[in-house]
Amino acid sequence: MTGTHWLRNTLMFLGFSLSPLARAAADASILEMSSISTQAYGQTSQTVHVKVLVPNNYYEKNVTVLFQKGSDRPNRIVARYVGPADAGNEIWEAYANLGPGNFRTQVEYADADDSASDRGSLLLRQGSGPVLYGERSVMAVYNPQVMSRGSAHFHVVVKNFAYSKRVRVHYSRDGWKSSEAADLSFQRVFTYGRGSVVMPNDEGFEVWSSAPEIGDDVDELSYYFTYEVAGQTYTDNNFGHNYTVQLR
Repeated sequence: MTGTHWLRNTLMFLGFSLSPLARAAADASILEMSSISTQAYGQTSQTVHVKVLVPNNYYEKNVTVLFQKGSDRPNRIVARYVGPADAGNEIWEAYANLGPGNFRTQVEYADADDSASDRGSLLLRQGSGPVLYGERSVMAVYNPQVMSRGSAHFHVVVKNFAYSKRVRVHYSRDGWKSSEAADLSFQRVFTYGRGSVVMPNDEGFEVWSSAPEIGDDVDELSYYFTYEVAGQTYTDNNFGHNYTVQLR
């Protein structure tokens, strides 16, 4: 009897000890943040985009991105589901229009077992442009814009490891029955909406862009990016799923 009580107590102790570690491993994490500063009618604001990696433990979940400036009440922005990632995760994103200044940014999510999870906050600097986190070196930013003449405008952010580099977009107009590739060009000034930011930014990231002709009769465009620098090749293929955008 004594041995049974000891084993049960030991298992309970281990269970409670390991539970926080298991939860911490499943926390949501920020993949990318971008702030583009704008001025209109004498007022400064910033357009913010946050891309989040969320564990897919349950179908029903709520994902919120918090932006807090000093001791002010935080702005809570509800994120939207984008698509699947690898290792049982999902991609979510949030857009926000904030006032001037730097904000501490944090992710909260609650899933079906009603347990909330968050991750330590990161600093969003006003007008920083895109910044990647989690040792990522290349990632698509914003959905490609397709112009009336049939060209697709791609944008990707890369870590500036060396001056000489090659950034390419690989794309298909027919579900990868065939594919093409186009080189992207370094943007000295990255413009988004009514704002712009000089590249590379203070965090050492650059934006590269391209606008290949894809035609006017394409229903769906699939694509991924490669980044060659210092003898290494980095790939952003949307965690193995490639990117897909519906054009019409």
